[in-house]
Amino acid sequence: MQGWTREIVEFFTKFNNKTKFDKAFSFINARRVARIIVEKFEQASNDQLKNSENSIELDFSFNISAQHEGAMVEDQSSNVSLKFDDNQATLITDFINVMADAKDEEITDEVRDKFQTFLHEIKALLQNKYKHRIRNKMLLLLNMTKEIMPMNTILVKEVEINDLPENESTITLIRGRTVEEMEQMAMQPVNPPSTDSSNGNTEDVKYPSASAKLFKETAETGENPVTYVKRKIEEKDPLFSDVVGVNVEKAFYECNVDFYIDFSLNRPNKQSTNNSLELD
Repeated sequence: MQGWTREIVEFFTKFNNKTKFDKAFSFINARRVARIIVEKFEQASNDQLKNSENSIELDFSFNISAQHEGAMVEDQSSNVSLKFDDNQATLITDFINVMADAKDEEITDEVRDKFQTFLHEIKALLQNKYKHRIRNKMLLLLNMTKEIMPMNTILVKEVEINDLPENESTITLIRGRTVEEMEQMAMQPVNPPSTDSSNGNTEDVKYPSASAKLFKETAETGENPVTYVKRKIEEKDPLFSDVVGVNVEKAFYECNVDFYIDFSLNRPNKQSTNNSLELD
């Protein structure tokens, strides 16, 4: 009887786990995520500062050949990239939490296949249901009209949903002092060695560079890198003698979507016949 009870418990445990993933990666949720993605796409602008405030990054590039009557010269590789964070903690954050909280033994091949199917459904919805909204946004950003740049081919190449790493930004020191200023700073005495108050011993803390000191000390204290660098410059820290500022750029996002869009110009007396919606 005890063995039978254990089997029932194991059965319902597996059933509940399966239901959790089935519910998360349903077609209804795929429709919701596709709508979130296209809304984020429409929020993007040519103002990088505004995009940064909204945790959105939209990049695109293409080459049009005059020799080919305004046609694109690249292959169908990704040329538009949308990245964003789900700052409002909506559905995408829920998916990330479901996967992050799952035990290793719960992430089976069946669950992985279900997740890939879920991403494929999102791609299909973006490409079929929301193609016109993506085109309209790109026309607005490029200050073009559909008659000039029809964008008949819009392919969704990749959709990724990821948990953010602990360090999601890249930090670059901005250097801009003159040689004379650097020589003058080099003549100043170095900072005194730090003292370990626990045992009274003096430890000479050495850093190979300003970047190394920045990363280590901000990681230990949690101080904002911009505030930290500003303070070190004001304190005339020798390691920061040629530093005039710091650039913090977000490197990782919770959702990444790659597109291929045909930016070819409409050619007179030649009507495009490529109105198909292909899946990659």
